[in-house]
Amino acid sequence: MIHNVKLLARLPGISIQLIPSIHGNFSLTRVILLNPFPDDSANHHLYIMKDEIFFKEKTLESQQVFSGRLLNVFRDSVLLPDGKETSREYIKHPGAAVVIPYLDDNKIVMVKQFRYPIGAVMLELPAGKIDPGESPAETIRRELAEETGYQAGKLLPVCRIHTCVGYSDELLHLFWAGNLKPCQQNADDDETLEIVSLPTDTVIALMLAGKITDAKTLIGLFWLKEILQNSDRKKNFIE
Repeated sequence: MIHNVKLLARLPGISIQLIPSIHGNFSLTRVILLNPFPDDSANHHLYIMKDEIFFKEKTLESQQVFSGRLLNVFRDSVLLPDGKETSREYIKHPGAAVVIPYLDDNKIVMVKQFRYPIGAVMLELPAGKIDPGESPAETIRRELAEETGYQAGKLLPVCRIHTCVGYSDELLHLFWAGNLKPCQQNADDDETLEIVSLPTDTVIALMLAGKITDAKTLIGLFWLKEILQNSDRKKNFIE
């Protein structure tokens, strides 16, 4: 039997209740139909909707096990909703921004660079981490100019991306850049880049053929495909 159930609301034929979790807060919403359905007079029907608090894990202890130039690694002890304890290892990331740079001749500006962790040259959309004090829009304007030598006359937010929720808090902000104008390129000293401008049809074909595997770039290119094929989006982003 569940004790300390809080009645949230009572509507005609319906009782909405809040059930306390192991942490003492009310986390589970239970909706009971007081009047049974006509085809099942023997039983009341119970519908359970679990909200975010019901799934939440409580931090008991947090330990930083590595501090680097870009990443900080933590190992935390946590309490699960069922009362059990376990550990979580994860990376804290400052966040980043990525952009779909659209040229007026229906081409996309992309970057080729060697990615050390996978030992391969990747074709990617321009991107970079958010520096302290920057907004995501400021970050991507800076990165676009530094990496590709283009300034965005038009910059629109597209979506936000949690890149790898199983082991990192990284949040990636995707933008659309149009009305591009050439400017001074100023890549970082430890970056070797090749800037390529590819027709949108070519880029989408490469994506669908599995030739592009970078996650942020795949998401950006699927958005490119959606924008080009959806008249309302195309009017907003391109025309």
